[in-house]
Amino acid sequence: MTFTRSGKVVASLAVIFGLLSVVLGFIGASGSVQTDVNTGMLINNGIISLLFGLCLGVLTDISVKLDKPEN
Repeated sequence: MTFTRSGKVVASLAVIFGLLSVVLGFIGASGSVQTDVNTGMLINNGIISLLFGLCLGVLTDISVKLDKPEN
């Protein structure tokens, strides 16, 4: 159960970081803010982090379902 809880925390942080990264990438790509970072790379890394977080979240939900005793 410890790994399930830590997996949920990591999944939540990955989703939050991914969403933040994608949003900042689109803001930088719109040209409204002058940046020195590569916005395409920021968006790509954000999407990868977002997908990782979603997959880990699904796996932790499966772990919770398998841990419950059957009736």
